[in-house]
Amino acid sequence: MPLFGYVRTAVRAPQEAAQAQRTALEAAGVSSNNIVEEAAGAKGPLPSLNATIGALTPGDILIVQSLNRLGGDLRSIVKIMSALAERSAHLRVLEGTGRSLSTTEEGGETVFAVIEALKEFDERLVSEKQSEGAVAGNARGHRGGKPTKMTPATIRAAAQAMADPNTNVGELCRSLGIARQTLYRFVGPKGELKDHAKQLLAREKTGRTQTRPAA
Repeated sequence: MPLFGYVRTAVRAPQEAAQAQRTALEAAGVSSNNIVEEAAGAKGPLPSLNATIGALTPGDILIVQSLNRLGGDLRSIVKIMSALAERSAHLRVLEGTGRSLSTTEEGGETVFAVIEALKEFDERLVSEKQSEGAVAGNARGHRGGKPTKMTPATIRAAAQAMADPNTNVGELCRSLGIARQTLYRFVGPKGELKDHAKQLLAREKTGRTQTRPAA
């Protein structure tokens, strides 16, 4: 099976880290010509790694010195291992946490099955959180996106401006810091107040009445 190595340098002392990884990979049988090195840094895209995985064929083995060279969190590692599984390629980890991981050994398919299950679980968890957030937002009167920025003062200014046929709606929205759909949710094209605006203004009036000191 063709062996390929991946080196990901640390932010500190990148040359020393790279050499240590190369030595470990070559000791595992990887040819120096088949070792790719990523520029120093712990975050951001990994073009060398992505290109290497994209060039792998069924049966090829990607070897890394340690599991954290693939990513700094479970989600990124799961994503990479899923990409390997899609290409029927394998992964071998030499040292540290996960050093016993080798998808070429007996049970390797089970490892990939677990990784795929984790990926599906993570995607489902994200979807559920988004759904729960939407439900909670609707319960508070929001329909998704950023909370509206309409206030009683903004409503009155918008209504007055919209009553003027020469008003540029786009410029009005930018000056008020609101979206066009938000504007039309509260104020009509001729400056008439919508139900949302009437309710907000009524709440403002009620609040003033309740806080006014008794005569």
